[in-house]
Amino acid sequence: MDDCRSIWYAQCARNCRQQFNCSAGFGTFDWVHGDCFWCRHNCMWDVVEKFESNFGTVPQFHGKWPFLAVPLPFGLIIQEPASLLFSLLNLLSVFKMLQMFKKIQNLPNRGLWITYAHVGVATWIASSVFHMFDCDVTEKLDYFGAFAFVLSAFYVSIIFTLPQLEYSRTGRIFRKTAPYAFVLKFLYHVRTGSIPRSSIPYQFYSV
Repeated sequence: MDDCRSIWYAQCARNCRQQFNCSAGFGTFDWVHGDCFWCRHNCMWDVVEKFESNFGTVPQFHGKWPFLAVPLPFGLIIQEPASLLFSLLNLLSVFKMLQMFKKIQNLPNRGLWITYAHVGVATWIASSVFHMFDCDVTEKLDYFGAFAFVLSAFYVSIIFTLPQLEYSRTGRIFRKTAPYAFVLKFLYHVRTGSIPRSSIPYQFYSV
């Protein structure tokens, strides 16, 4: 159950806007740091208490379960500490993979593997930033980064499992043209800006 449209949450968020001059839509940066964030964070836990006492359930907020944020200096916040930790661990593993690929000079398709690892590093950096600051911009970085990593993994898996492509004319043409097709697919996806959301867009919650 998502409680972002409940009267309790709507009224509390309205008070936050009036008190701290927060923006109308929750997808902006001012809602992920400082007074606006903590005001909304307190709203979330107040509503959780109301739902537990009245309905015996814990609601979701913007498609996510309630979380305990960690304050940082200069008004910054880690919104989702556990998710950030796992993203950083993935980043570390992919970075170590990149370093390993660079050390192996005779690695078949070495340039391809190094490119793949670089995409992975960028993806997990974007994911880490998103779990610290969940707003529209960081969500797009996280989603499109993951999409790029999936596309690159798909291409790498084809090259890895079908090494015979290198020994036929058709296979060599595929190896040379497929990366451009994947890049064009990625750019088209970014241009259309289509992000499938498990929850209602931020702007819907502007009350």
